Amino acid sequence: MQHQKIERSMIYLPDTLHLYDPNSLVLSLSADGKQFNKNYIIANELYHLKQERLWKDGQYGYPVSMVYNGEMYVIISRQKESVEVLQFKLNQLK
Repeated sequence: MQHQKIERSMIYLPDTLHLYDPNSLVLSLSADGKQFNKNYIIANELYHLKQERLWKDGQYGYPVSMVYNGEMYVIISRQKESVEVLQFKLNQLK
């Protein structure tokens, strides 16, 4: 599978997470693996830096996801300063 980089802050990962812009984390799904037409914003809260003056781009980074017992777990880096775990039930996606 060939990865495409649309813009600096967007990563293309089929049937998993990718970043549309630095301020939101979006889960995009596809029925056929080609058109990702179901998009869900799963996080969009601003993170405030604990240590100013260091260059840290984007709100969310390095997303890793897994599904277990009907729930999705997403581990993310917040501006390279901290790590957070998001958790939600898959039936919440409508």
